[in-house]
Amino acid sequence: MPSGILPRLAALMMLAWIAPAAQAQFGGLVSMPHVAVGLVGSTLGIGGDVALGLGKHVVLRGAQHAGSIGANRSFSNQPYQLFAKADNRSFMLDVHPFGGGIYLSAGKVINKSTIALTGTPTGGSYTVNGQAYAADSIGSIVGAIALPENSWFYGLGWDHTFGNSWPASLTSRVGVLRQDRVKLALSATGPYGQTSNPAYVSFQTELDAERVRQEQSASDQSIVKNMPVIELGIRLRLF
Repeated sequence: MPSGILPRLAALMMLAWIAPAAQAQFGGLVSMPHVAVGLVGSTLGIGGDVALGLGKHVVLRGAQHAGSIGANRSFSNQPYQLFAKADNRSFMLDVHPFGGGIYLSAGKVINKSTIALTGTPTGGSYTVNGQAYAADSIGSIVGAIALPENSWFYGLGWDHTFGNSWPASLTSRVGVLRQDRVKLALSATGPYGQTSNPAYVSFQTELDAERVRQEQSASDQSIVKNMPVIELGIRLRLF
């Protein structure tokens, strides 16, 4: 588990530890907290979470997701092999307005996910910014897409972990991840990708133009700006 999430989870546990003293000091103003752990699978990846229930209405939750998947896709008529690696952590505030299973959720997602891509030649050539280049001159076109690192999630879901006498609950959540611009890097491994090659400058100009165009196109897609999130899981109340 990345070290960045450990202090935040420790803070949740510390809050659970000091709350009994606060309850003794302030009486009924502070509810005795409960702690639960869960396993989740979502469009953000597969992972787990730690939840701190403050009564029946408020839940603080920290989660981490990971995973990977491969796919093929074309950009401007140039085929690419994609390999996506999910690595994100989230910190959420869940509010159960009726004290039951239905809740509203909002929070921050720190996204370290990347998508590696490798171009595949078609008919012995690559297409870069509308120009055809022989595959033996390009070698391979490789790159990476970096998703926005700091995004905000808004949604709703179902979780009855802290709302009934049973110590476990199935959980679900749907919503959107509001994201900013993606960043794309592209390079060539063959002769045209070497600075000593006379064709390097002209080819790099076309490759940079292709990168800027594809970066803008990806950032403008609604599925990137408002990425759908669907999540299912199970959570167990520890105490």
